[in-house]
Amino acid sequence: YASSKLAKSVLPALDNLERALAVEVEDEAAQQIKAGVEIVYNNLVSALAENDIKAVGVAGESFDPNVHQAIQSQPADDEHPADTIAQVFQKGYVLHDRVIRPAMVVVYN
Repeated sequence: YASSKLAKSVLPALDNLERALAVEVEDEAAQQIKAGVEIVYNNLVSALAENDIKAVGVAGESFDPNVHQAIQSQPADDEHPADTIAQVFQKGYVLHDRVIRPAMVVVYN
């Protein structure tokens, strides 16, 4: 569990890289910069995975209060059953069985 402290320090940078990758770009120079950001992002994700640190929180999966933090709710319907994740605001991360950071999610209820 020694790597959890390092992971907590790296996660904000990883979040910012994800935000940068979510931006749509059209010109060639911006696409090249985005490609470089993606390489750095993939390297960080690989480094976390090599240390058994995994992301949690995916839209559509069941809500688990042990690893997810509900920050908002939406009404459930036939297509979206109660206690499932509607949207992920921020990924969570676990190291083995220990939560480093809970995922911040919107839950159908």
